[in-house]
Amino acid sequence: MKTKVVIIDDDINSIKLLTMHLAIHEDFEIVASATNCCDGKKAILENKPDLLFLDIELPEMDGLSFLRSVRNGVDWCMSVVFFTSYDNYTIEALRLEAFDYLLKPLNHSDLESCLQRYVDKRDAVQEHPDTFFQDAPSSKERVLLINTIYNKKLIRVDNIGYFRFQAGRKVWEAFLDDGSSMPLRRTTTSDVIVAQSPDFVQVHKMYIVNLNFINTIEETRIVMNFPFEEADVKISKSYRKNLLDRFYSL
Repeated sequence: MKTKVVIIDDDINSIKLLTMHLAIHEDFEIVASATNCCDGKKAILENKPDLLFLDIELPEMDGLSFLRSVRNGVDWCMSVVFFTSYDNYTIEALRLEAFDYLLKPLNHSDLESCLQRYVDKRDAVQEHPDTFFQDAPSSKERVLLINTIYNKKLIRVDNIGYFRFQAGRKVWEAFLDDGSSMPLRRTTTSDVIVAQSPDFVQVHKMYIVNLNFINTIEETRIVMNFPFEEADVKISKSYRKNLLDRFYSL
């Protein structure tokens, strides 16, 4: 199956150049392109691309803000490659889980390296479709390589406060101690999550918590430690006994 590609850039010549580069790769198919945010959002939601090439300098808003605006509508695995004439966006782009970051004018060698890395990642996922969390290699810390909706990201277990199931999108979302959150793939189940660490315990059909961030267990809710004090983490009766057993055994 071909990799579906969408290109969003207000520069027609850049779209043509990228299209020309991708044309030599039979397993990549450009299904849509757009020169503005409105058409770009429509192209993404209608075509559900596997790979998005997104210019950071768009006329209506910057590409980073645009990506934030469409995230809630993306419930499939979409890798994002930012490209721009400036390199001052690199850190923020990576924080948004960009798969890669390319500078204009596009360098053929850099693009080929990007595409090869994408193919390697895609093939690895297809070979092991049921792997949603992976142990980070050669790490002395407890680190997970988490497959989010957008990409893979290395996260320390100690940075995850809790997981919440988003019923509307039907995905689990991880909440981190830096205030950020990451939607996981739709196929990631609660059983898969709790199996990744003895610190993860399910307390409700919609909540999984990191035991190390629990302050107090009340009758129907959990009071979390900093920085999750405002989190409204519920407890259901069917999970309460196991939670208490695990918590008091720490």
